[in-house]
Amino acid sequence: MAPVFEKVWEAAGPVRGCESPHWDAEAQCLYFVDLVGCKVVKYHPASKRTTSASFGKAMVNFAIPVAGRGDAFVAGRHRSVVLFEWDGVSSQPRLVQTLDEVQADAEGKDLHLNDGKADYRGRLWSGTMCGLDPGLSGGVLFNMDEDGKARVRRTGVTMSNGLDFTPDGRTAFHVDSFKRVVNVLDVDPDTGDVLDYRPLLSFDAVRVPGLPDRMPPGLEGPKWTVPDGVALDAEGKLWVAVFNGGMLVRVDPDTGAVMSTLAVPAKQVTSLAFGGADLDELYVTSGRFFMADADLAKHPDSGAVFRVTGLGVKGRPGRPVRL
Repeated sequence: MAPVFEKVWEAAGPVRGCESPHWDAEAQCLYFVDLVGCKVVKYHPASKRTTSASFGKAMVNFAIPVAGRGDAFVAGRHRSVVLFEWDGVSSQPRLVQTLDEVQADAEGKDLHLNDGKADYRGRLWSGTMCGLDPGLSGGVLFNMDEDGKARVRRTGVTMSNGLDFTPDGRTAFHVDSFKRVVNVLDVDPDTGDVLDYRPLLSFDAVRVPGLPDRMPPGLEGPKWTVPDGVALDAEGKLWVAVFNGGMLVRVDPDTGAVMSTLAVPAKQVTSLAFGGADLDELYVTSGRFFMADADLAKHPDSGAVFRVTGLGVKGRPGRPVRL
């Protein structure tokens, strides 16, 4: 049976986008962020109910539950990692504290946090991006232990994006979008130190069916075709969302070889997370940013969240952050 896509959520407005899906296996629900609406959204599949909490005019780039703390979450807001409380019903969260600010003194008003995820020890990983200029590389990759302090692990990043980790904590995957590269990292699981950082898959070096090999000189950042969010399945294979590519790519994490592709009914695919009671469903987020009329006509559901069934592959649940 071919995979089936079901649209489960969609924002209003001509510009829209969602990111950073997180499956909470204990609560059997999906959390994700509405970037343009500055909201954290909760989707409960059993009831098909959606609720959201607004952060006003402050964009939220990720929101992840905190282990053992009920309604507590960590979130990325501008350059800060914050702790907030939300009961999953109220329209507004309660901001508890700012844990740390990343690159506080860095120049550039467009520099801010992007995607984030916890590893299997509950250590938060995230990074920054320098706006939408592909030529800027002032971002970083960092992680945060239970002390709530951010530690920079990599500099020279253009747009920090998707992250995921092997269960033993020794290997991580990190996307640097405007370099069009998915990187693999050797990590010390006890300290969070990055021991090695190297390319796994470069969209410039490896031919991916249906994707351009190179970006034309002078092309604006929002029009680039780049890797975005990532997720490992239960077989250890890496799934990569392709922004402006309208697809997911399944990659061999040992060789970087493209194993298969899956078309998505949205051009700007932003991220993905496995979910469902048996972790055999895939939730895919997407964007609708500066799209041409022809692209909108071809992909009218761009900006929605989809549930995909019938993949024949299981995944792993999201991990909470430990503080």
